[in-house]
Amino acid sequence: MLSLQVFMASCDLIAASLGACGCAISVNSEVEYRICAEQKLSVEQVAPKDKPRKWCKYYSNGTIDVPTPLFIEAYVYVGSRLCIGDKPANNTSRSIDDELRDQLAARSGFAIASWLPGGELEIDETAQFEVVFANKVVAAELLGREATIRFTATRFRWVFSDGERAFSAFHQKAFENAENQTAQAFVGIRVDYRFSGQPWVVGVLEAEIPSNLLLLNVVEKPRRTLLVG
Repeated sequence: MLSLQVFMASCDLIAASLGACGCAISVNSEVEYRICAEQKLSVEQVAPKDKPRKWCKYYSNGTIDVPTPLFIEAYVYVGSRLCIGDKPANNTSRSIDDELRDQLAARSGFAIASWLPGGELEIDETAQFEVVFANKVVAAELLGREATIRFTATRFRWVFSDGERAFSAFHQKAFENAENQTAQAFVGIRVDYRFSGQPWVVGVLEAEIPSNLLLLNVVEKPRRTLLVG
């Protein structure tokens, strides 16, 4: 008899019913998420039904270790009883248990920030800031079944060194002081996964990753001299 069960411990009920769940998470400049699964294989080996026969001798009281004046000789099925001279019979069936483990790891990729016009920025000159995150789907096989991890951007925010905050992928602003400034974006990422053709398990992880840091050199407007002819 062969039985297969795919499962993962420490899952919620929904994830356990799908046969896999998240087992490792890493959040730095990108999100790494892993789906883990175990497959338990149980095989029961049973002695064949058509057993061979053998010539058997035993005492008239049915035993092989309490002698009687008479003994009985007959053909019997191998393993059906002990005969004089036999060793104790082994079990006619046994079980073999084995486990297979597999995992699918995927990385979200990075959030990339940029700004225009670049170079030096004059006071009160408007700059354009943009952050880009490419939604990503990673598909592979997990214990021979299709598994998919999906990364989706759900929110954006900007942090500027002059204290201003913004909550969009694209933002325009100017700086009032001539000094070095910084800008950095943060992107909220939602992780979903699907296993073996089942519905998506949505929102197994919500995380935020930082973009690259932008450095800006804000300078005074150049003085213009009026020439009188």
